[in-house]
Amino acid sequence: MNIEQHWEPLFGYLPIDGISMHSTWTVYSPEKQVIKSAQGIRNLRPNADKTFIIHTNQFP
Repeated sequence: MNIEQHWEPLFGYLPIDGISMHSTWTVYSPEKQVIKSAQGIRNLRPNADKTFIIHTNQFP
């Protein structure tokens, strides 16, 4: 199986200029109580030959 066969099922939707996903990260205690919650942005951008993804999180 070559790189394209692995990449397409996992990340085929990912454009070369990347995507940003806005969401909420929540941390819970073992008793399922909210400890903290924060809004964040997850940025995913592939390299030019689509062999790896640069992943960064931002918490504005």
